[in-house]
Amino acid sequence: MKSTVFDYYNAFYRDVYEEDYAEVKQKVRMFLVSTAWDGFVMPSVAPGTSKLGEESLKLAGRSVSETKGVLADVYYFEKLLEYQLGLAAMLRQITLEEALLLLLFKNVRQFAGRREMAELAGLNLQKASRALSRLKREKLIDFEMDSEEGLVVELQDKAADYTEEIDRALMECKNVCLKGFSEEEAEQAAVFADRAGKNIRAKLEKVSLPFDTDAGDADKEEKKTARKSGKKNTRDNGKKSGSK
Repeated sequence: MKSTVFDYYNAFYRDVYEEDYAEVKQKVRMFLVSTAWDGFVMPSVAPGTSKLGEESLKLAGRSVSETKGVLADVYYFEKLLEYQLGLAAMLRQITLEEALLLLLFKNVRQFAGRREMAELAGLNLQKASRALSRLKREKLIDFEMDSEEGLVVELQDKAADYTEEIDRALMECKNVCLKGFSEEEAEQAAVFADRAGKNIRAKLEKVSLPFDTDAGDADKEEKKTARKSGKKNTRDNGKKSGSK
């Protein structure tokens, strides 16, 4: 959603209200989301402005319909997912990065380290780490870095409303993909997709992927730091007990 009209107007209102933006943020976001559904057209303050929710995504000057191939299909599905998750995130006053992590944590809650978590969420390490900290600060998750188990995340009760919104976003993605399918065709598509996914996982489990080796090293270093931190806390507690 980097180039959508949402981002443009959200940034515009943030600059206008400055310090007072936090007080009106919810109203601004609700207004932007509601206009996406009713087809309202914002004043043409920027070239190329179109109806909210109906922006024409282009890749290197080509329209979506002109770009074909496996890589293009994967790219545009990611853009569709980002778009729907972005709407859900705006309604819940969280960032897209936080929504992506919540989506990930619905299915995976244990990682070798933050680097692995970031890769699975499709984020760089810095953005993923910031989003992880914000989610904990908002009491949506809790996590700890264990020297043996790695990064372990636990969803909190407060996260239920957020994950429900994410589920609705996923359902909208599904509806877009299955538009024009009969009920029987939709069921068959789900079965085929599940089988294809299992085949892909089975294949990749047997091969060495050309991942960045620094990622694995970083996760090992994070575990080592957690182990040292645990030992230090043990020593400090021992000193306190002895002084008493």
